[in-house]
Amino acid sequence: MGSISHLRLLPLLLSFIAATAGAQPSIQIPPEEQEAVYLALESINPMLPWRTLYPDDLCLYGPHGVVCELFPDSSGAPTISHVTELNFGYVSDFSSNPPCGPNAILPLSLSSLPFLRKLFFFSCFTGEKTTLSRSFWNLSSSLEEFIVIENPSFSGKLSGNLGNFPQLRRVVISGTEISGNIPGEIGNLRNLEQMVLSRNRLHGEIPTSIGHCAALKILDLSANRIAGRFPAEIGRLTDLVKLDLSANHITGPVPADLSRLHQLELLDLSHNRLTGGVPTALAEMVSLKEVYLSGNPLGGRIPEIWSNLKGILGIGMSGSGLVGNIPSSMGVFLENVCYLSLSNNFLEGELPEQFKQLESSAKEINFENNALRGRIPFSAPFIQRIGGKLKLGGNPKLCLGEELAFFVGDFHLCNKSEIPRPSFSSPEVMACGGSCSPLRTQASDSEQEDAAAAFGLDDPPDPPFVFFRLACFGIAGKSPLRGSLPPLLTDAAESLFGRRRRDSSEVSSMAPADWFRRERRGTDPSVAPRCGALLIPISARIFISSYSSNNISSVRFQSDGSCLLIGRSRTYLRSPSLRPLWH
Repeated sequence: MGSISHLRLLPLLLSFIAATAGAQPSIQIPPEEQEAVYLALESINPMLPWRTLYPDDLCLYGPHGVVCELFPDSSGAPTISHVTELNFGYVSDFSSNPPCGPNAILPLSLSSLPFLRKLFFFSCFTGEKTTLSRSFWNLSSSLEEFIVIENPSFSGKLSGNLGNFPQLRRVVISGTEISGNIPGEIGNLRNLEQMVLSRNRLHGEIPTSIGHCAALKILDLSANRIAGRFPAEIGRLTDLVKLDLSANHITGPVPADLSRLHQLELLDLSHNRLTGGVPTALAEMVSLKEVYLSGNPLGGRIPEIWSNLKGILGIGMSGSGLVGNIPSSMGVFLENVCYLSLSNNFLEGELPEQFKQLESSAKEINFENNALRGRIPFSAPFIQRIGGKLKLGGNPKLCLGEELAFFVGDFHLCNKSEIPRPSFSSPEVMACGGSCSPLRTQASDSEQEDAAAAFGLDDPPDPPFVFFRLACFGIAGKSPLRGSLPPLLTDAAESLFGRRRRDSSEVSSMAPADWFRRERRGTDPSVAPRCGALLIPISARIFISSYSSNNISSVRFQSDGSCLLIGRSRTYLRSPSLRPLWH
């Protein structure tokens, strides 16, 4: 009986649930917002019967590009639906916004949408001219994103309008006929994170008030007619990740203030009228991935700024009036570069042998139309792999080593005078106050045996040891002093390893700074020699420590006898025949 009574109660329970659900207040879009959206749809495409296609609540059953959110009523319950986004213009099947018709006009009904936060137009205004009028800007002050892309008939001015929307985070107006100045009122947009005003007809100068947009991460004003000086205030935008001012008429030098842009990953200043040389501020942009300066009358030499820029993938400095030699440090530090273009300049001298180190990452290298000479340093496998992406034409004094005789191009085989000789000085080492020079070419037989013993070897290596000396001493905080290290093996060993020889295990157990402090016990700690010397096999790649207080840099001796400062790192000795002396 109990089970039967429960079954009889079930229909009553279901009826009560249905009645209770029906009593709940319906969530509906306000009528004025429904009408405003209909008018907007009819403005962008009057050929479609929008009211017939979508007769019900547009928040629940509207087209894809209409986005709504629930808001609380006076009691706090989320029962009111408001339009927060309108996206017009077909982008793809994955973003099938309402399509715009050939005679689309700018909707003026959007002032009836008080909760509108995003407005998006893609390729809507392509026929008749559509003007950005003042009446259009009667939008909600809660607007956060205003995006207009690929609308070639969209015209008007921005002045006097943008400053009315303090909540703006994204302003993207690209591929339009928008003209006039960039309004100074943009400095009021303290929440702005992205401003893209590319491929328009803007002119005038970049307002200095841009420096107040502290939250800005992307600034793209490319392909306009912007003129005037490069505003130093951009250096205040320390959160910038992308800065693109290319294809304008900006003049003067690049401000040193840009050195504060430590987060910047892309810098494109190409095709302007910038002068003053390659900006040394680049040296401080440690996050930089791409830098493009081509098409500016910069002039001057390529500076030594690459030691902190190992993450760079692309460099473009073509047609920039550059003179002098290409720094070998570019080959040392740009270990990840994929694209490097220095074409159409006035560069001279040899292509540094260190550029061979770019082979592991480079996809395109363009040194065309300079005055370079000497042997092409790249290997045959690299040239075969990169093919036509290695562009060296217009340098008639470049030549080929015998291993590159297959290389197709206007290059002759090198004669002996064109093959690089060992170099023992470089700008990198001169920064330490001295130069690299060989003390003697080869140690005597007895010194060879002593050298082997000093390194823990049973027999001298083949090829034999040679002496190198770095004529470079310095005192921390004072001007570098010139000098030389003792020429004899025993003196060199004493200078580096103390007054008695240690076995290799003892030496390898000490960090460079440790043995340095140990051997200078009792001396003034502010006096620190900057460079060192050691006997090495001439074919080995050797890293020799250089010290300035507790900061360790290195000088690399390569197999051709050249030496380069390679930056701060833990220092070690390495060769084909010797194990490391320290790590």
